[in-house]
Order: sequence, then structure tokens, then C-alpha cells
Amino acid sequence: MRRAKNRKTGARVAIKFIKKERLTDGDVELLRDELRINKRLDHPNIVRFVEALEDKKYLYIVFELMHGGELLD
Repeated sequence: MRRAKNRKTGARVAIKFIKKERLTDGDVELLRDELRINKRLDHPNIVRFVEALEDKKYLYIVFELMHGGELLD
């Protein structure tokens, strides 16, 4: 996970990088389902999905940036 800033809006976001070569066909299908669900979620206790992008090597999933540490902590 990396922090980034939207150049147009100035919004701070978190980007998850997923290496495509590590994904099986089943993984890709599960990921697509997860993204479809995340697009519809809107709740103050759930990290908001912003968008998904890809290039030849990676799939990038962009979320709102949350503060306060790791969920596991």
C-alpha cells in the first residue's frame, strides 16, 4: 500500500498494487467481484473505494486514505 495525492483534486489516497503475474484466473474473478461490491458500498466505517487502474504489470486499486494506524493494531 502506498500513499498518493490526486493531482486534479488534491485528495490524499491509498493505492494497493497487485502484480498481475501472481494472479490466477480464479483470483481475477474474485477481485472483480470484490471491486463490484466496493463500488456500491457507502458507509462511514468502511474505507471508500475510489477507482481501479491497470497497466501491463500491475493492477492499482485506489482507496480513500485513512488515518490512525493499521486495522490489526
